[in-house]
Amino acid sequence: DAGIVSIEGLTAVFGGPASLLAVYAIATGKSYSHILQFAISLAQLYGVGVYYITALLEGVPRVTITNQEDNITQQLHNGVRGLMLDMYDFDGDVWLCHSSRGQCHDYTAFEPAINTLKEIEAFLSANPSEIVTLILEDYVHTQNGLKKVFSDSGLMKFWFPVTNMPRNGRDWPLVSDM
Repeated sequence: DAGIVSIEGLTAVFGGPASLLAVYAIATGKSYSHILQFAISLAQLYGVGVYYITALLEGVPRVTITNQEDNITQQLHNGVRGLMLDMYDFDGDVWLCHSSRGQCHDYTAFEPAINTLKEIEAFLSANPSEIVTLILEDYVHTQNGLKKVFSDSGLMKFWFPVTNMPRNGRDWPLVSDM
């Protein structure tokens, strides 16, 4: 989209150098450091506002900002082996969501969890010697909701059995034993 590219271009051309100038101004005690910080903050606020308004005008009710620049597949290819996923009941399914009080909303929902889990399954199928740890923040109240989404994604075949997990401070098994 031309509008977004224009805003990104302005940010790169003006925002980056202005931020460096602000660091210099702060470090050297220049009198204009506060006004420069204010201007940069205002520009950032404007950018965030444009992002949300553009998303809403384009009919996208979900404007959740991601935690990472890379998608799951890119993260896995870059060596990430632990993922923390917040899962909620939403829109009749299990979704990844940034929210609070155990309630997912249109504006906090990210995507159906099955999409991310299928990315992880594809990576593990292509790289059978790799281990990926999923840390779940579980707000799914639908009976068997998590079990169903993991089964539907094909990830169940990679699960380490809960019955084999170490207890009482014992060591985890060797990777070769998993």
